[in-house]
Amino acid sequence: MSVNFAKKYSVKKPVIVGGRDSWKCTKLLRENKIPVMLMRLHDLPELAEDDVDLIYKLPFLLQKDSVTICLQLEGDMEAMQSRNLPFVAGTAAAYGLTKEQALQSVTLDAAKF
Repeated sequence: MSVNFAKKYSVKKPVIVGGRDSWKCTKLLRENKIPVMLMRLHDLPELAEDDVDLIYKLPFLLQKDSVTICLQLEGDMEAMQSRNLPFVAGTAAAYGLTKEQALQSVTLDAAKF
């Protein structure tokens, strides 16, 4: 896992990018102070057996276990997708984050990363 890699090679500031399965190891991430950049919240789950709204709940699942997150739109057509960042924050708020946490996840927390 990337946590072991970061420890072995003394990576000073590791960050998980993507993190679709990060909700499964929140304790490990929290203990090692590893933040997660969640990509493309407006997407479908990767596995057929996952809840259809699992990807929308990811920010809440991580934050409730004290994992620092930010939301971003890396990938195809980033410049055009950037206009959708407020909608991504709104989705995170609709699925558990407070409005303040959602706003912080696309502003202050993203800048800290």
